[in-house]
Amino acid sequence: MDAIREVSSFLSSWNKNVLDDLVKRIKKVKKELESCRNGGISEYRVRKETMLRFKLEMLEDQVNVYWRQ
Repeated sequence: MDAIREVSSFLSSWNKNVLDDLVKRIKKVKKELESCRNGGISEYRVRKETMLRFKLEMLEDQVNVYWRQ
């Protein structure tokens, strides 16, 4: 029974750390994306926004995979 509790505790901790990290990273990218969109238009900002949108999409895909497992 102690082994089950130990595994349960480990999995709960892992779950919290992995999901919380993804959520924090998504929030950070969304904030960067908003900041990028609020600035003036330039080639640099367009490339940065494209990169941030791609990064956000990858993070959201990771969350979707996480919930499917």
